[in-house]
Amino acid sequence: MEKTASISLRAVQDEDLLTIRIWLYCERVRKWFTDPEEWLREIRERHGEFSFISHFIASSDGTPFAFCQLYPCAPAGEEEFIMYPREGTYSIDYMIGEDSFVGRGFGKSIVTALVNRVFSMPDACLVVVKPDADNAPSRATLESCGFTLDPETGVHRLARDDFAHNNPW
Repeated sequence: MEKTASISLRAVQDEDLLTIRIWLYCERVRKWFTDPEEWLREIRERHGEFSFISHFIASSDGTPFAFCQLYPCAPAGEEEFIMYPREGTYSIDYMIGEDSFVGRGFGKSIVTALVNRVFSMPDACLVVVKPDADNAPSRATLESCGFTLDPETGVHRLARDDFAHNNPW
């Protein structure tokens, strides 16, 4: 059984915004998170317009290193997920902000933690994610966590039943 890096997730706080801003403007991250100010606006509005999104900071041994989130797809209204059931379908986003945590299994740990949280909700039946087609590391991370790719849509999917059956964590 492959071991994943040990992490913890906590809710984003206002004092995290500067760190998240730094991460979002890092060249490595900005390649995939192309509109940092829109991401920051969503996080700032986490108690209002975007209260349906759960935003987290991932830490390892007390060191914050990543931002991630999960959300039900229905209120988000994202076109790339329109073909999936509105109710019970969730999506996740994640990015490692600290360079020293890249390529060490922390992405897999974040995805696993987020998926565990999603499937702890009674209504959750499916997690869908659509990373950029050129983001090979993210796609490989999802697939290592049991997601399957729909080559026609570019969406990675993980059903509750598949997760429960294949979850080694």
